[in-house]
Amino acid sequence: MTSNARTVAIGSLGTIGLAVARAVAAGELPGLTLGAVAARDHAKAAANLAAIGAPEVPVVALDALADHGDIVVEAAPAAVFREIAVNAVAAGRLFLPISVGALLSHMDLIDRARQTGAQIIVKTPVAGAGAITLDMPRSDTIDNLKDKIQDTEGTPC
Repeated sequence: MTSNARTVAIGSLGTIGLAVARAVAAGELPGLTLGAVAARDHAKAAANLAAIGAPEVPVVALDALADHGDIVVEAAPAAVFREIAVNAVAAGRLFLPISVGALLSHMDLIDRARQTGAQIIVKTPVAGAGAITLDMPRSDTIDNLKDKIQDTEGTPC
């Protein structure tokens, strides 16, 4: 591991979380190492980690993910979204929610991220757009968000 490596903590090892863990563990994402994962079934998660060549990676509680990663990837059911997000944002981490729809119910996290220096990175639904950063006041509406994406990307949402 290089001194510039950033650690990734993944909330849930379902289809998406396991794919991310596999890519990080295989070195497909240069500069990233796998710091921890959280899963409901710890034994199954440990077996999955061993299968991808990362048996040393700890399986931790959801609320401990931010203690184990510079980057926290949320790939969990919406019911536990907030538990992962609040701790990642409070710790000033880079937070990547896969459940973008769940973020809409927790817009207070945007304000909290501004206070802690956390970054919330959201993949846009615009084909090929990658991730963009928009400064959105809490009072903005979904329609305003779509308009800003369209203005930034030049593609209707």
